[in-house]
Amino acid sequence: GVLAVARAIGDAQLKPYVPADPDVCVAARAEETWFVILATDGLWDVMSDKEAVELVLERLLDGSSQFRGARRLCHEAYTRGTTDNISVIVVDLRRRRF
Repeated sequence: GVLAVARAIGDAQLKPYVPADPDVCVAARAEETWFVILATDGLWDVMSDKEAVELVLERLLDGSSQFRGARRLCHEAYTRGTTDNISVIVVDLRRRRF
């Protein structure tokens, strides 16, 4: 619809009604935080934060990469029948020793 296009590329006529300001959150990170999940509504509409963390954690604990965790979340959201777009990024925050 018109709103989807307005949100994607900006529509001057709808600008007063559709804010373009992103939601931003700044938080201190504990050293033991392993990862952050960034995702669109397509994931969050069908899955709780806790469920998403558990699915990613399963992948990381079995030696898989954060990319496989993100893929798993996308697949699960699709399987659960999300009706919104699905984009997921899992950022691995663990320190690596090389």
